[in-house]
Amino acid sequence: MTAGKGRIHPVSAFPMSIAAVSSYLDTTVLGSTMAVIKEIDSTNTYIKKRISVLDDGFTVLSERQYAGRGRLGRKFVSPEGGLYMSTLLIGRDFIENTGALTVRAAVAVKNALKEITGLHDIGIKWVNDIYCDNKKVCGILAESMARKGLCDFSVLGIGVNVTTPKSSFDSEVSEIAGSLSDFVNIGFSKNELAACILNHLEKTLFVKDKRKAAAILDDYRDSSVIIGREVIVIKGDISVRAKVLGIDDDASLYVQYEDGRTEILRTGEVSTKLIGKEKVDE
Repeated sequence: MTAGKGRIHPVSAFPMSIAAVSSYLDTTVLGSTMAVIKEIDSTNTYIKKRISVLDDGFTVLSERQYAGRGRLGRKFVSPEGGLYMSTLLIGRDFIENTGALTVRAAVAVKNALKEITGLHDIGIKWVNDIYCDNKKVCGILAESMARKGLCDFSVLGIGVNVTTPKSSFDSEVSEIAGSLSDFVNIGFSKNELAACILNHLEKTLFVKDKRKAAAILDDYRDSSVIIGREVIVIKGDISVRAKVLGIDDDASLYVQYEDGRTEILRTGEVSTKLIGKEKVDE
């Protein structure tokens, strides 16, 4: 399912449908049940409101969110031209570790975008963003929780800018946001893209072998656009300059401040802003 400039029958305008997505799926669990909704408040919220009646692997897809959310309670801008999807995971080993879930999801999405676009300059910004040529084209939000009387569960949300025009982004994100269509002639539908992401997610999320799990983390590190770079570490209202030294086995960020101090930054505590000639942010 490789797409890109060589495709001779662009079908990016084809509407999303359960039948169309299913025709490209090669999964056992993910996407086994689905809903496609043209406009929605938030795909993660949709699942959380209906957790008691949904199956493991249920996936909801939409072309626009009007109340999308990102990490640390931020708004996630979700205009038309994007693909927004969330998947329910019930009773999995990684339920309590959203960091591990996000790492595996980021590697899967990165690989899916490379496969379907043919682009190679696609990397991961710690902890949950996918970048192409220094522009953010995708965000990931993993939420884990338990409710009385129900199984523990995770909801994995993914938002991809596919053909989103730059004018659709507000001033907060317009400098850093990009769309896949900025880098490649769209020769694939959102149906193909959604299925490709689900196919790659199933290859990474359910890995139990320790060596294979370590290889996924190594892929995450190798794909990093932040290791070795100068960043602004943001903790609440405090911003401090630091250099990223690496990512540890818990997917935490290892940084060194200008005064020589080093620190391990956990995913739920901080965000980072890359500095340099390129302006990229969360």
